[in-house]
Amino acid sequence: HLQQHQWRRRLAALVDFPDRTRVDQYLADTVAPALEQVRGVLQQHEWPAECGFDASAGRAWLEVRRDEQVNFLYEVRRTTYERPAYARSAGIDAADGFARADVFLRRGALGYDLFACDEQEVIQDVLDQFEKYLNFLQVTPGHLPWEASRHEPESGEFQGR
Repeated sequence: HLQQHQWRRRLAALVDFPDRTRVDQYLADTVAPALEQVRGVLQQHEWPAECGFDASAGRAWLEVRRDEQVNFLYEVRRTTYERPAYARSAGIDAADGFARADVFLRRGALGYDLFACDEQEVIQDVLDQFEKYLNFLQVTPGHLPWEASRHEPESGEFQGR
């Protein structure tokens, strides 16, 4: 039964083009509570985290603060697009547009929409991204990659192995 529900939701995500109001409601009713649950568990484990919801801007976010390290930021934003040509039907044109609930990290958009996901799937996505963040912290040296120029020889020449 669960798999049947999942494929139906996946198909709906491909052919449904929600408006801003529906996406804003989704952010308020599904995404914000999911992020709040993750924040609560992180704080139980003494990881300082904050989350927020801005209805007017159409965004919900979770930020985990780490001393001496780049913070983890997971954000879901309402973004608007022109309705694709294949989705236009009688009485609907590109001007009607549609909205998505797109995922952003500190480095930018990840290029996928959460709108069809339920609260548990949103939590799973946050955990997937948080795990990647922790792996990043584990494998990077004591400085961040964009600070690498501080640690290179002053000659500016490439030092190959």
